[in-house]
Amino acid sequence: MNNLNSILIEGNLVRDPLIKSTPKGNLVCNMTIASNRYIKSDPNSGFERETSFFDIEAWGKLAEAASQKGKKGRCARIVGRLKQTR
Repeated sequence: MNNLNSILIEGNLVRDPLIKSTPKGNLVCNMTIASNRYIKSDPNSGFERETSFFDIEAWGKLAEAASQKGKKGRCARIVGRLKQTR
């Protein structure tokens, strides 16, 4: 059986992406995405906004492109795999 680990997140960049180089010379870009969800919890009230924050890590040429095009507040769609670090 194949294990599938795929995720799609749409949201806004919380801050400008931060690009670094590893000791071996590989580029890595770190950024945080805020994604909003609107919930109608009570039929008599309006919608409530629930915001989730996701830390994103991109490598190589994708890291370079993300750091050049990404700016705080800009919309972004992230397609990748999920990795739990804690």
